[in-house]
Amino acid sequence: MAILFVDSFTRAFRPQIAGAAGRVLADAGIPCTPQDDLCCGLTWVSTGQLSVARQIMARTVTALDNGDTRPVIVAEPSCAAALKRDMPELLGTRAARRVADRVHTFTGALTDLADDTWTPPPLPETVVLQTHCHEYATFADRRPADLLRLLGVRTVDEAEGCCGLAGNFGLEAQHYDTSIAVADLALKPRLDRLDGQPVVADGFSCATQIDHLAGDQDIRALHLAELLDPAPEQPGAPGWDPTP
Repeated sequence: MAILFVDSFTRAFRPQIAGAAGRVLADAGIPCTPQDDLCCGLTWVSTGQLSVARQIMARTVTALDNGDTRPVIVAEPSCAAALKRDMPELLGTRAARRVADRVHTFTGALTDLADDTWTPPPLPETVVLQTHCHEYATFADRRPADLLRLLGVRTVDEAEGCCGLAGNFGLEAQHYDTSIAVADLALKPRLDRLDGQPVVADGFSCATQIDHLAGDQDIRALHLAELLDPAPEQPGAPGWDPTP
């Protein structure tokens, strides 16, 4: 058993990913209980509001460090990184370190905790991957590219580098040109030469940037959970989206 930490970005903007993540983890032998009323504090950290971030993080630690030792699985890489690294650094408590030690990204959970007998649904031979910068930095030994290859994807065309959005940075008018210039270094060229391959981007920022860069093209970034979902169109299932 594990805890599926449903972060604010997933809860507010991509709730279907929570459902997909829960189904994939259960299919892989990691049944989860969702926790959707806590926050990692990332948005306050990224805007320099550290005193508020500490308050938010302390509440989260109190809720999670209650004798429970189950793994904490986070679908959003930036939130996983905040819980894993920022939280123990800002709070400096044993309780915060205990919680941080239990944190896994979605990729990390499937890499370390999945049953040996788990077989994912059929996967494409090739995917284009944008890995979140926080995942590179904090979970470098549990990369989505490695997991995808292990699961049978023959070619992972990874746009190595930042998507350019960087949280709220690229959403600010004075940073827009810089944001697009960064995307032009690796991500935009990969999107320009797409030939029907799925685009995988677990990070909300990365997926938002991909949607913006796609313009009128029929491109939508998938979370890894959506790619591996054993029942993506199951009516009534958590996260099922009936819209085309």
